[in-house]
Order: sequence, then C-alpha cells, then structure tokens
Amino acid sequence: MKNQLHTKICKTAFTIFRAWTKRAAIKYPDLDFTIKDETLLVNDFEESLQKAVESLALKEKEIKSIDDDFRFGYFVGTVQGYLDSTWIFEYIAKHSSEYRYYLACKALLEYLRFDTLTGTRVNKLYNAILESETNLQNIQSKITELKIEKYKLDEAASEKQYLEKSSPIYTYLENQLSRHIVENMEKHNISIMPALDSYFSMNFIYEIMRYYEE
Repeated sequence: MKNQLHTKICKTAFTIFRAWTKRAAIKYPDLDFTIKDETLLVNDFEESLQKAVESLALKEKEIKSIDDDFRFGYFVGTVQGYLDSTWIFEYIAKHSSEYRYYLACKALLEYLRFDTLTGTRVNKLYNAILESETNLQNIQSKITELKIEKYKLDEAASEKQYLEKSSPIYTYLENQLSRHIVENMEKHNISIMPALDSYFSMNFIYEIMRYYEE
C-alpha cells in the first residue's frame, strides 16, 4: 500500500513540475529548466505534503468544525504555495546575477573561514589602504552591518557566515550576502504554479495524511 502511494506521489510530482515549467517557460522564455536530479522534485513534493499535513492538523485544533471542502482547499493551497516558492527559487532565482553575486561572496567567506590568516591579512591591507587613501587623522574603518526589513531578516541571516564581528572585510561580505538574498527575494516575488485541485482528490489527501501521521 505504501509503495503504491509513493509511486502515485512520484508521478504526481513529475506531472505538476511539467505543468509548472510550461507556465514558467512562457514568463521566462530564455531560461533552461533542464534538471540534474529528478528525485529532488519528489523530495520537494513530499516535503510540501508533510507541511500541508502538519499545518492542517494545527488548523483542525484551532477550528473544531472543519468540513472536507475546507480541508481540501487548505491542504492543496498549502502544497501549491510551498512548491511554487521552492521551485521559483531553485529553477528561476538561481539563474539570476544576484544569485551568482551571492555565491561569489559566499565563496570568499568560506575561504576566509578556513584560512583565518588570510582573513587577518586582508583586513590589515584594507586598513592600510584606507589610511593611505585619506588625509583624515581619525578615519572610521568599521563597516556597519546592513539592516534589512524584519520579515526578511531570518531568511537573510540564515545564509550569513558570522566569522569575526570586528573585521570590516567580513562585515562587508556578510552585507553583500544579505543584499543579494533580499534583492533576489524581491525580484522573484511572483506566482507561477497553476491551481492544483485537479491533481488531488479527498481520498488521496486522506491517504497522504494517514501515511505522514504514522
């Protein structure tokens, strides 16, 4: 029974992704949506199903009398929103220059993380250049950490590498990480996923709920 359900989940994931890429290709005709690993599509779909099961369980505790129409719409809507945002980031945002800038900053931070001597040397070089390029006796060398809107803070902060708070070089690179994450979020704040009602039935949803609740 579980094998049959998993097979159905896999087929549904591939079918939904094909529908999603057709719509994405219309909006972004120059992008290539060829993927390397199809199992990641299934993983994304399974994660969306699990989140929908968990979210619906919380909603049922909050609202005592929920009928199947509400249950169906809530479950499918949760899956739809999660998959849309996940695939937009993975298959559209990662094509962007902001994402490449982000990875360039991350690569530098990762290198400095393992070669702290180089990080110290770069920081000293920064201070030396700053002093030589100005005629001010007391020049401020510290770089202020970038402040971003509260609703974006957790997502950006989770990608940053806090290495040495006193280092302007690290702070600058961390600022760039945050900036590129936020720019990518703003640029790709879109919706592409078609309505998923036709890919589910109430029986299918109950099967999924029993599977993830076991």
